[in-house]
Order: sequence, then structure tokens, then C-alpha cells
Amino acid sequence: MYDLASHKKTVVSQNSRYASASLSPDAHYIATVETDESYQTHLVVLDTVGSVHKKFENSDNAFISMPSWSDDGQFIVALKTKDEKRSIIRYHVESGVAEEILNMNFENAGYPVLHKNYLFYNSPYSGIDNIYVYDLESKQKFQITSSKYGAFNASISPDGSRIVYTDQSRDGLEVVQIPFNPLEWKSMDQVLVPDKPLYQHIVETEGQDLFSTTPVNNFSIKKYSKAKGLINPHTWGPYVNSDFTTLDIGISSKDLLSTTQIGVGVKISEDERKPLYYANVSYQGFYPIIDFSISTGDRKVNEGFFNFPSGQQEIIFDWHENTVEGGLRIPWLLTHSKYHTRFTIGDAMGYTRVDDFVNSVDGGGRYVPFDLNSGYFFRNRVDDGNLVYNRFSIEFLNLLKRSRRDIFSQWGQTFEVEYSNTLGNSDFKGNNLSFLTFLYFPGLAKHHSINGYAAYQKTFIENKIENYIFRNNIPLPRGQSVSRFESMYSYSANYTLPLWYPDIAIGPLVNFQRVRGNVFFDYAFGKTEINNTSKVYTSIGAELKFDVNIMRLLQQFDFGVRYSYPIETGVGQFEFIIGNIGF
Repeated sequence: MYDLASHKKTVVSQNSRYASASLSPDAHYIATVETDESYQTHLVVLDTVGSVHKKFENSDNAFISMPSWSDDGQFIVALKTKDEKRSIIRYHVESGVAEEILNMNFENAGYPVLHKNYLFYNSPYSGIDNIYVYDLESKQKFQITSSKYGAFNASISPDGSRIVYTDQSRDGLEVVQIPFNPLEWKSMDQVLVPDKPLYQHIVETEGQDLFSTTPVNNFSIKKYSKAKGLINPHTWGPYVNSDFTTLDIGISSKDLLSTTQIGVGVKISEDERKPLYYANVSYQGFYPIIDFSISTGDRKVNEGFFNFPSGQQEIIFDWHENTVEGGLRIPWLLTHSKYHTRFTIGDAMGYTRVDDFVNSVDGGGRYVPFDLNSGYFFRNRVDDGNLVYNRFSIEFLNLLKRSRRDIFSQWGQTFEVEYSNTLGNSDFKGNNLSFLTFLYFPGLAKHHSINGYAAYQKTFIENKIENYIFRNNIPLPRGQSVSRFESMYSYSANYTLPLWYPDIAIGPLVNFQRVRGNVFFDYAFGKTEINNTSKVYTSIGAELKFDVNIMRLLQQFDFGVRYSYPIETGVGQFEFIIGNIGF
């Protein structure tokens, strides 16, 4: 229960089996429907601390639904369904006496509301759902609305002067109010009723009675084989995931029981800019979840220009990489009320084999000679050999559920901690600890968002040939080429807002849903103790993005352009972006 004046939320009942709550006019009691473990249904009245005030008899165990209080609080009306027939029952709260006040038979009535001597309800009597009323004194029925597409769920204003209901339009449900004027209500003999049921029109259109010509098949019952059902795609489709370091494009599928998830795709790292192909399997029929993945690809990294005796030269590394990884995850789904909350802890071990690692200067490995006695050593590359590692991760998120037009959650927090280290039989030695948190706040207008991140990364760096620096795990200032440091702090602030909802479709190929903008400020500071170096990186800029659906797929893609201005260099640049990755 939520108090609109004090903005206080109260949990009335816990570990209960209640549905369809209705608050009494004096706000002291709640009418609801209870279905217990033996499937017995009862109309129940609770007080606002969850104690049972009254339970009404239901000897024939009919299905009770949609209870609501009368305007004076003396009665509760509800739908009663039994043997496919429906009626509206009035319960006297104090005496407990229940009486049928309207027998609807097979008419699919809904949402009864009792105001004085008038009983309002929904009905498809005319072939279209509309709102009707039954006068308990005159025993007559009237039609109140004549909606083209449907009208539902009448409520009466506290002063009794207006009827408020929802009307179905081509753009969805709209809230409508009309005067409470019985003189304008239409008597039932004026209501146009279809000459025949809808199903009869379908039979005539088809030219035959489909029910009489449809064969009856009795299928055998057998135990479902989980092993055979592992690869039995039920839900599948493409996806695009993007963070500030990697673009992930692929196709995933789930089996019939949603226990096995399979994905294949390609990942493109922001600093490496070359596809890495992968396949993964996640089996979620056990606790913990079992994950397994493989990846392969030719990789290429441009480290930029360096000074040599002959002048500046560009250093480019090429290699081929194969990785196998397996691990376990334990998820806790803590979602409650309007927040989506999850906590996950996991651990995985992996093996990476690197072959044909060469640099563009002398064809050697990650050590690039400057002259006979010195050179450049790139610890953040693997070189030929075997990398055996362990990766431990913790993830927590708590996000306010979004509306369709929200770009980001209006309020929320996410935290990620990851620790990777090499194992004893690896050709390389190293470890990396990273922490990343995203924070989300409402903006200055509806659907606007103030959001940002704070991140820290600690990387083991030493002057040894076997030292290995794990891949960067934190976002870095946009539009900048950032070096790796032993300690790196990174921060960002963004203001994101929708600009236009064009809803423009180019045939079945693409549908432009939204155009959105973003302005940002990025900052990072890195420091390495072994050579006493440090550097500050600062960027400001703006992004223009398009949210689209491709080939009528539900997955939403986003792409656009970005302008970044690094304050330290003073040289701005434009980039084409997919997700958050610039090209």
C-alpha cells in the first residue's frame, strides 16, 4: 500500500496468496481474493496491517475475481464464475450474507462497480466491449458507452458527478471522463446486437465447419528427455551488446525449458579493431550455472608512432589467438517492487594459445629493438606462448524499471569487480583488479537521464620479459588513445535526452524509432610506479544516436556519430559509433 500524501510504501502481507486488492472508501480495509494450497478460493477482507478481518464462505468453490467496494463501504461486489457461467455477487460486509444481484449466464462481464443503486460493469454484449449499468431498483440495464474499439473499467468520482474509464483508441488506452447523467444512457432495446456470433462469420468465410472437419489425435505421453532437449531452439534471434570497451554482435537461442543458452558471434575491441569470433554455451539447469566458451581469430593492434634512429615508425602487432574458457556462476535474483535487482558471483579458468606473433618493425615479438642495447617492450601483449589464467567476478545491479521511452533507468546503481591472474603453468605472469560502478539519476525533463561511471584498475607491471598485462576492463575517455598504467582512475558524467520519435519505416528493412543526444565529460588519471610516470586524460563532447529495428526484429540497435575534444591535445575528431564503440 502506498500513501500518496506521505510517499510511504507499506507491505501489507507477505508469503500470502492474494490477488485483486481493492481499498475500502475509508482506507481501513482491503478486499482481496485468496486461493490456498488446496485451490480453495475465498473473498477475504484484510485490515491494513494484513490481518484477516473477515472471510466469506464459498461452498461451491466458484472462481471469485475483481472485488470492489460500494461507495458507502457496506458492500463488496465481485465476479463469480462457475461451470463457464458468470454472475455478479454482492457481499454484505458485516453480516457476511452473499446474494446474486445479476446473472450474466455466458455473457463475459467484468469489473463490477457498485455506486448507490447502480451496478456498473464491462460487457461485449454488442460485439464490442463497452460499459453497461444495472439499476438495482428498476431492474433495468443500460449501455453507457458506445466505443468504436472498446471501453473498460468504470470508476465513479468521489462527488458522484463523473464516470472515469479507459477507452481503446488506435494509439492505445486513453483515460476518459464523462458526466454522470442517467438520462443519456441507452436502453438495451436500442443497443445494436450482432446478428450472429463472431465464430459463425469465420465459419461462413472458411466455407466449412472447421470444428467438425478437424481430426482428433491422441498423442502418447512420455517423459521429457533433458539430454535430447539441450539443442532444441525455442527462442532465438540476433543481439547487439556494447560497453565502453567492446562491441558484441551475435545470435543466441534458448531451448524449450530455458536451461541451455547457445550464442555465436563476433566481438570487436575498441583498441584492437579486428573481429574475434566466438561460441558459448551456458547450461542453467543446475545451480550454479555452467558456462563454456571458445574463441578464435586473427588480431591486429596499432600501438602508434615511436621514435627510432631512422625517424618515427609505426608499431603494429599481428597474431593469431585461440581461447577456451569454462566456469561457474551463482546468480541471486533479488528483484522487488519497481526495482530490478540481481547479484552474481562467478569464477572461470581459461587457456589462450598465441601463435605467429610479429611486430611490424623487425618481425619479432613484443620486444621491439630501438638499437643494439635498448628497445620498446610491450607488456600488454602476449607474444607466442601459452597463457593460463583464472578470472573471478562479482556483479550487482539495482535499477528502477524503465518505461518504453526511458533511455536509461531513472534511478539505479551497478557495481562490477573483476580479478584476473595467471596460474603456475602459464608462460606469462600477471594480475589485474578492476572496479566499475555506473550511477543513474533522473534528468531535468521526462525521460532525460543524468548518468555516469567511476572506475579503478590496478595492474601488475614489472620489468620482466614474462610480465603480462591483462586486457583493459574499465571505460576510458572517449576520443583519446590511452596508455596502460599500474593504477588508473576513470570518471565520466553524461546527460542523455530523447530528441525525436520519428517512427519512420523503410519497408521491412529498418524502422527508425528514436533520435537521442548525449553530452559528456570524461576524465582519467594513470600512474606507474616502476618508471614514475603519470598522465591525465580529459575529453568533452557530444553524441547523436539513432535507435532502430532491423528486419522487423525486436532487438533494438543504436548507431550514430560522436564528436570528441581532448582537452590536453586540443585536436577534436568525429567518429562513427555503434553502441559506445567509435570507428
